[in-house]
Amino acid sequence: EVTVLLQAKVDLVAELRWMVLNGELRGCGWVTLPVPRLGRKANSGCYKNELACREALEKLKLDRLKLEESIRPKVEAVVREAVRDAKGVMPQYLRVDFLVDKQGRAWLGERESWGADLVRNQENPQGRTNPSRAELARAMLHAAWSRSG
Repeated sequence: EVTVLLQAKVDLVAELRWMVLNGELRGCGWVTLPVPRLGRKANSGCYKNELACREALEKLKLDRLKLEESIRPKVEAVVREAVRDAKGVMPQYLRVDFLVDKQGRAWLGERESWGADLVRNQENPQGRTNPSRAELARAMLHAAWSRSG
C-alpha cells in the first residue's frame, strides 16, 4: 500500500464557521488570517475579526451572503457524514469550518465538536454567538440529564 501526499499553496481569504446545535444549522461567522510579509513567519491563532474578513471579501468582489448560501448545502452534507460516522447519532454540537480562496471556492477546513469555539457574528446584537454560551450549556445539561434517566 502506498500513500501519496500532494501539497499545494492555496491563497485563502477567509474562513466561514457554521454552528450546528442538535442537527440544526444555527449561526455562522467569518474570520480571516493576516497575510504575513514576504520572508516572515506566518503566525497561527491570530485570526482577524469578522469586520476585517468582510473587507477582505469585498476587496476581492466576493459576495459574502452568496458564499454563505452556496456553502450551506456542503455544511449539511458534513453534518450527515458526522451522523454516519457516529453510527446514526446526531452530534449535539458541531462546528463546521470552510476555507474560502480568492476565487470564491470553498474547501472543508474541519469539523469539530469537542472544544470547538463558539462563533461571534457581527450581525447578532453586540456580536453575540448563535447559539449563545448559555443556550449551549442548557442543551448539554438537558442531554446529560436525559441520558442519566
